[in-house]
Amino acid sequence: MIKSNSTSVIEALAQNEELIGELYQTYADRLPIRKQLWQSLAGEEKMHAAWLRQFGQMQGDVKVSNRFSIAAISTYRAYVQKEIKSAISGVVNDRQALTTSLYIEESLIEKNFFEAFSGEGQSFKAVLKQLIAETNIHISKIKAQLN
Repeated sequence: MIKSNSTSVIEALAQNEELIGELYQTYADRLPIRKQLWQSLAGEEKMHAAWLRQFGQMQGDVKVSNRFSIAAISTYRAYVQKEIKSAISGVVNDRQALTTSLYIEESLIEKNFFEAFSGEGQSFKAVLKQLIAETNIHISKIKAQLN
């Protein structure tokens, strides 16, 4: 089980995944040229949030690195909220949406977001591996649309 001091960090990270999904859904609503892509990514982000929340239910200890503070997560959240507002206001075009989403997805990999978690249970390892794989798939899908 997760220690209580990590629970709020994991919940904040899960909420960020949901917010990314909201951004992608906003893109789907505002930029119909790639509606299917954005809806697919939005749904997957909701699934990622659910997977993060599962960490608390898993066998064995799941730990969260101290490098993720609520303040840092809140700064990231503010960035995504700003992008949602820009998309809603109609100032974002198709290329900007793709570029922003690529930045978001790559930042999860480049900043070793997933290395913030550690644990020994097989369920934990399987979910973590799937999160990394899904994020890399998102990057590939977005890059393919940019080319």
